[in-house]
Amino acid sequence: KPIASCLNLPQFTTMNVIDGQAGLILYTSLIFYSLTIDNILNIIVLLILAGVSISMLTGENGILKRAPEAKEKTEIATEEEQNTLLQYEYEMAKMQGEISETETFGEYSMEKEIKEKYGQDIKIGDTVNYNDGVVDYDGKWKVLGIENGQILLMSSKPVKTNFQLHGREGYLNGVEKLDKVCEEYGAERGAESARSLRVEDINRITGYSPERTGDGKKFAYGDVNEYGSEVTYTKNSNGKITYNCSNGLSGESINNKFYKLDGTELTSGSITLINSYYLYYVTTLTDKNNGGKYNDERWKNLFSECPPSDCWLR
Repeated sequence: KPIASCLNLPQFTTMNVIDGQAGLILYTSLIFYSLTIDNILNIIVLLILAGVSISMLTGENGILKRAPEAKEKTEIATEEEQNTLLQYEYEMAKMQGEISETETFGEYSMEKEIKEKYGQDIKIGDTVNYNDGVVDYDGKWKVLGIENGQILLMSSKPVKTNFQLHGREGYLNGVEKLDKVCEEYGAERGAESARSLRVEDINRITGYSPERTGDGKKFAYGDVNEYGSEVTYTKNSNGKITYNCSNGLSGESINNKFYKLDGTELTSGSITLINSYYLYYVTTLTDKNNGGKYNDERWKNLFSECPPSDCWLR
C-alpha cells in the first residue's frame, strides 16, 4: 500500500516517456509536502516574530508605550540633577555671605530664575507697580515668585474680608469659589490671570514639605494624623467607630458618628481616608513654634499688612 495512502498525504500522477513508450507512474508528494510544511513553519515563525515585534512596540510594556515614560524619567532626572547643583550653589552663596542666612532655597532658586528670564534683580517680597483696575482695593502688590515662566504677584492685604466657606460645599468647591473672587484682579495691564493664594505658593518660598518637615520627619509622624497615612474607620455593631491606621495605630474614635463626603452617615461597614492635613510655623517648619521669630525682611514684606492670625489655604 502506498505510503501516501497510509498517511493520507496528497498524491499526483505524471506521464513518463522512456524509449518512445509511455506509462503512468504514481508519485507520492513527500518532497512537495515537506516543502509545504517548511513554508508553513516559516510563515508561522514570521508571524510569531511579527507578533513579538508588534507586542514589543505596542504592548503593555512596549517600546512605543515606554518611550514617553523614558522621556519623562529622563526629564525628571535632569531636573533633579539641576536642582541638586542649584542646592550646592545656594549653600556656597550662603557660606560666602552673598545671601542672607535666613534666605530659603525656594527664595534663592525663584529669584535666580526671574533674573535669568527677565534680567533684573527682583526679590521675593518686592513691591511692584501694578494697576489692578479695581477701585475698592487700595493695597500694594508684592512679588510672590515665578510659575511657568510668569512672575506671580500677591496682594499685600486681603482683597475681600467678608467671605465664608464651610462644610461639605466649602471643601469641595472652595478653590473654585476663591478663584472666582480673585478673577477681577487679573483683568488689567499685562496680567494673564488671577487666582487665590495656595499653600503650595508659600511652601515654595519656605521650602516646607509635609513629607519632610523641619525635624526631618513627616507631619504628625507616629500619630493617627500622620501625613500620607491611610486610616480605615469602621462602624461596629455596638455603634462604636474604630480606626486602623497604616502606620500601625488603632483604637476607638471619640465620636460615634461619621459623615462621608457625600453628606451621608456611615451606618455600617468601613471607609478608608488618606491624611492630607498639615500645618506649620515658618520659624521652625514644624507644628511647634518654640517662641521663634521669622526675621527675613522679605517674608515680613509679604505679610506685613495681613491680619495677625493663622491663614487657611487650599
